[in-house]
Amino acid sequence: MKNRVLFIVITVLLFSFTVNAQKIVILETGSFHGEEVSAKTGEMWLGLYKKNNSYALLPSVLSIQTVHDPVIDPKGEMSGKEVKVPGLGEPLFLIKGESFIQGMVVKSLTDKIVPITKDFSKTYTYKEQNYNLKVESGSKASKDKNFIQDNSKLVLTVGTKKQTLYSVKECSFCRWQVNWVGDLDSDGKLDFYMLLTNHYNVSNQKLFLSSKAEHGNLLKEVAEFTTTGC
Repeated sequence: MKNRVLFIVITVLLFSFTVNAQKIVILETGSFHGEEVSAKTGEMWLGLYKKNNSYALLPSVLSIQTVHDPVIDPKGEMSGKEVKVPGLGEPLFLIKGESFIQGMVVKSLTDKIVPITKDFSKTYTYKEQNYNLKVESGSKASKDKNFIQDNSKLVLTVGTKKQTLYSVKECSFCRWQVNWVGDLDSDGKLDFYMLLTNHYNVSNQKLFLSSKAEHGNLLKEVAEFTTTGC
């Protein structure tokens, strides 16, 4: 009887912080324009935190406070929102809407921000599979290798499979970068968290998961957190 009770308690603990919803949503900590944050204080999310040399998904209770927005607020007004997770530090990002178990160790290949430039090409190896992430540019007009060109696309190739993850027709000082690469959904395939935007004043943090890929694709963009500068 005691063993049965212990089993039930452990099972409840393991799944008590599993997040279930129809739509996957991501969020970052920090201060943002008010309309960019719809989350509320007290909500339970899962955060991807670095602990020593590894990452783990930990249950995170949000604290959302109104703050002065220096970009748009007159003196004395507070329309901005600051997102915090008291006691846990800064997660790489927060997620809800997908079923993950609290404390799950997440295999990570890199968490160093890597700028994606016009001539970018990088290969990540995981479980004996090579993942080549490369920019294919439609224009070679600029001699500056640091600027993404118009009609460019970011392409992922694994074996004989090839998928365009993001593309632009026009590029106003585009900002692209790899934020994190690892196996978030534990399906044995790589997932990517990247900044991909076609304008210098807009930040689009995008999460791509392999387990959600459709129609023979390698990844699917499942969530985006969009913010603006001014």
